[in-house]
Amino acid sequence: MWSSLVRSSLAFTASAIIALLAASSTSLAEGSAEAGKRLAQQWCASCHQVEPGGPAKDTAPPFASLGVEKGKDPGWIRAWLANPHPPMQGIDLSRQQIDDIVAYLQSLAPAQ
Repeated sequence: MWSSLVRSSLAFTASAIIALLAASSTSLAEGSAEAGKRLAQQWCASCHQVEPGGPAKDTAPPFASLGVEKGKDPGWIRAWLANPHPPMQGIDLSRQQIDDIVAYLQSLAPAQ
């Protein structure tokens, strides 16, 4: 019985690790950068500079810097968008919409 419990626990732990690694993959998100740009223009442009050279406010970082700074860890961005903090309250995005915004942010990062 003990070995069965240990095996079950190890299988669960391995599954959780695989899921976390998949969520924080450095490859492009499974989203549409174009759809993400439209969403960003709709939901984010009142505070963020969504497009390089576009209007900006001092209160929030430009999307281009988020693409560079956080684009290497899309899991962080997904977690932030799934549970937004003030002043981003009231934004209720689907997983697909989050993936689209992450894809747009990653499209802004310079090629390496």
